[in-house]
Amino acid sequence: MEFWRHRVLTTYQTVPGEPVQKKFTPKFDLPKLTNYRTDPGDEFWQKMPDNRGGVGKSLINHIKLESMARCLDLDLDSVPQLPLVIEDLKNGAKLGCRGEARAGSYSTNADSCYEFGEEITDSIATMLKRNIAAGPFRKEEVPREAKINGMMCRIKPNGACRIILNLSAPLGSSVNDGIDTAEFPAKMSSTSKWLACLNRAGRGCLMTKMDWEIAYKHIHVAREDLPLQWFHWMDRYFCELALIFGAASSPGIYDRCAKVVLEMALKLSRMPRAAVCQYLDDVCAAASPTSKPGVHEFRDAYLKIAETVGVIMSPEDDPEKAFAPRTSGTVLGISYNTVEWTWSIPADKLNRLLRQIDAALSADTLKQADVWSVVGKIIHYAPLLVTGRYNLDYLIKANNFSTHKKAEVPICANTKRQLWFWRTMLLATSGLASIPVLPETVPAWALEFFTDAAGGSLSTPGLGCGGVSVGWWFMLPWSWRINGTTIFEGRRLAQKLSALELVGPLVCLCADPEMVRNKPIRIFVDNAGSVSIWKKGYSSACSLSTTLVKAMATVAAALGCTVALEKISRCSCIGSSLADALSKSAFARFDQLAAGWNLPLEPATVPMAVIRWVENPTPDDALGEKILVDMRKTHLILGYNC
Repeated sequence: MEFWRHRVLTTYQTVPGEPVQKKFTPKFDLPKLTNYRTDPGDEFWQKMPDNRGGVGKSLINHIKLESMARCLDLDLDSVPQLPLVIEDLKNGAKLGCRGEARAGSYSTNADSCYEFGEEITDSIATMLKRNIAAGPFRKEEVPREAKINGMMCRIKPNGACRIILNLSAPLGSSVNDGIDTAEFPAKMSSTSKWLACLNRAGRGCLMTKMDWEIAYKHIHVAREDLPLQWFHWMDRYFCELALIFGAASSPGIYDRCAKVVLEMALKLSRMPRAAVCQYLDDVCAAASPTSKPGVHEFRDAYLKIAETVGVIMSPEDDPEKAFAPRTSGTVLGISYNTVEWTWSIPADKLNRLLRQIDAALSADTLKQADVWSVVGKIIHYAPLLVTGRYNLDYLIKANNFSTHKKAEVPICANTKRQLWFWRTMLLATSGLASIPVLPETVPAWALEFFTDAAGGSLSTPGLGCGGVSVGWWFMLPWSWRINGTTIFEGRRLAQKLSALELVGPLVCLCADPEMVRNKPIRIFVDNAGSVSIWKKGYSSACSLSTTLVKAMATVAAALGCTVALEKISRCSCIGSSLADALSKSAFARFDQLAAGWNLPLEPATVPMAVIRWVENPTPDDALGEKILVDMRKTHLILGYNC
């Protein structure tokens, strides 16, 4: 406790430094211009690679891919995407753009492109040289139906530039407006899934990471969709021939191809699927050093398939991109050490996030695009902190404020409080905290509770919530507000069953602190919504449920408990039947069922803070602290009896 208190205080006022950008080294010897908005003249363009006759061709050989799939005896049940992938590679991927969105249009480039004019020009030259784009063309050579898309750019850590076409403009008639993304699903991995892989593999496990170089460019686009992929630079026009960054369908088209290659590697290596994560072009695996097959076999199989079918893999000289089996490395932007069993956020990434958070903390409003950026990063890192999921709800509300990136989002005090939580905790824990165990994981010998709650009613007396464990029980009747007609967030309190069902688990944690202190707890409830809200840490639809799960997390942390909520069918066992009887004040049935449970005559004492909340349910982020203040009067509570 004292160590972490000191750690938090020492990082409290840390100010992020300016980001360090590597010096840009051009690949082509092109003249550096002072103005990239005007025509540099024919002499300049003569030095630019010429690919006006370029024809799109996928880097992956569809014949070899199909042949290898047959050799591995893969069927459509295991790889249902295979026919689509073969068609994409053979004849070009269709972007799925329909209707008026296909009509020709002209959009301007972002101002930032001209700020990095040298980098943009060098990237275009690279694309022409690698037959990823065709050009340069004069205006009269451009098809009349072409959509001239505006360029945006993103500077990579090595100083080079990634070109992104803005296929979301013009608004209402853009390429992306004509694409139904439901037709192009992309199943992503996440930090949570990778943490699950590490926990399965165990301390000291080996990790490996592989990366597709120029990932989207492995798949060319169908000829009929090429008019949708034009852009302009200075006085010339270009057409991208492969999948592009910025098209709504590109992730799904690429992902189904990457999934086929992954399935082939799993089949060839016999690696368990649960040991591998794929996030678009990143493929990561973790396994014990003694596992057979292990990460060595999986890596060898994947690289063999890639070489055979034509996938270009990133070299392993940059561990940020790819690395051979080892016990430390960076996966999905987070560094892990499986011997020390710690995680850390690379300094440059953490520094950029801190600068974004500081900008939000000093602002009253923030553009929606900036909110999307900072909240997206926080959501990515959230699983690293056990209590992180309970500090997301206001950030999620800000993230969903508008669908327009230029909308001004109010940054309220609660949003700033959660931003400050992430700023402080990520700084304090990076490099020191243990790789977390999934929060819903508790051992088989965990202390078990059964709880149930009845909906409120004015016609049936005695309704409330109840819970039971061996040698322990409680019953808490509903207040007149819950039983009555009080409306909250569009519904009667009596009908907010997900929230009502969460009252019972909260009471199980706080009504008898010594019974649960430092123990793993499993609580069975018969409401799937309540279980889902607990696992997520908040509810976007019910702020009362968010209040209750936050309070549960606060009490559990103070008592050192690990808590798992699990769904159980109503009255499916003695424990759930006892809880059901208590929720309806059916004490005669309760007495009949209670034999062998060694239950006392008197119920457990519910803290007054819980009773007061039930009397008048309202959103209250401090409910957990109020409960702990009550509890400290009779029990030692971490952080409250100092």
